[in-house]
Amino acid sequence: MWWFRRLFHGCSATKIGIGLALTGAVVGELVGASSGLGRYITNSLNVIDMTGAVTALFVMAVVPMVVYYAVLLIERRMLAWRPVTVQTR
Repeated sequence: MWWFRRLFHGCSATKIGIGLALTGAVVGELVGASSGLGRYITNSLNVIDMTGAVTALFVMAVVPMVVYYAVLLIERRMLAWRPVTVQTR
């Protein structure tokens, strides 16, 4: 039964970690990459292309949300056997 708890914690950690990892990768590309979304943001800001920069930031916000909900759906499928509990005050 101990692995049930680890399954719950693993799914929660994955949902949080994927978004942070994607954001961290883009920040790393901002510092020193020759391609990628971070490089695109840097180039857009250097040539004062605000539409490109805002679009890239929008993509950087939307992609982790989509991945979060994809992992959430996978978690719901994997853990469909667990009972749903409702807490009341």
